[in-house]
Amino acid sequence: MTKNFRSIAVAAVCIASAAVVVLMSIGSAEARYQRWFDLQNRSGQTITTVHATHVGRNDWGGDLLGTYVLPAGRQVRLDPPRHQGYCRFDVRVGLADGRSLVGYGLDLCTATTIVCSSNSCSVH
Repeated sequence: MTKNFRSIAVAAVCIASAAVVVLMSIGSAEARYQRWFDLQNRSGQTITTVHATHVGRNDWGGDLLGTYVLPAGRQVRLDPPRHQGYCRFDVRVGLADGRSLVGYGLDLCTATTIVCSSNSCSVH
């Protein structure tokens, strides 16, 4: 009976260890795919809308700023919706004068800052 108990205890420890390893790898994979970014407005005018969608989508999705705007010289942290492990996103910002600036194929898994100047948006 002691031998059976010992075997069961060893099996339980092995299963628990395997579960911890799996959970740790899931956590690190999720951290690798964090897509938040700081948007810096160096365009010289107010940014009124921000859209970010993974490169596989055909539409821009919702405005990440919602009812807010981003004045010139300011920055905001944004977190686009997660889409099945995608890292590359197209980002479009709308300016107060009606123009749009677009950054295509930006890697949001590695970039933490997107800077919008007067004519484009790019990762830094």
